[in-house]
Amino acid sequence: MPQQCKFTDPASGDSYTFTINPAYDAETKAGTSYMEKARQIERTSNTGNIGATQQQGDDGTYVIHWEWDVFSYEQELALWQWYRFCKTQSIYLTDFNGDVYEGQITLMARQRSGAVAGPQDTNLRKFFSYVVMEFSVWNFLSGVMADAGVTP
Repeated sequence: MPQQCKFTDPASGDSYTFTINPAYDAETKAGTSYMEKARQIERTSNTGNIGATQQQGDDGTYVIHWEWDVFSYEQELALWQWYRFCKTQSIYLTDFNGDVYEGQITLMARQRSGAVAGPQDTNLRKFFSYVVMEFSVWNFLSGVMADAGVTP
């Protein structure tokens, strides 16, 4: 059963639990959530022999990409506060599967749309942002990647 995602400050233990998990779209009940780790392989000419040779570089950083709808000012404010917090230190990210990662938010983007119903009824004010977040992982604390011994 999926759980709510959250950020945690490893120094103080303070945390923020997401109101709506990433990869959630109000209309389709789906979204985008993927994680990637890439390795550079370069194919070059072999100067000492005939043919080509391959050179393998180091693994890149493990990056979590999340996109989702944010329906409240408070949730978007919290996301941006955690982004600012990551400028000076790493945080823990717990995903919807319960896996825990240490790292930093390295990208936050939003597409904001909203409308006020009209001056006759300011209670119908709506707030909506589509948020994209990238989280660069420095350490796997628990979950399949930690169990597999993969290094970030």
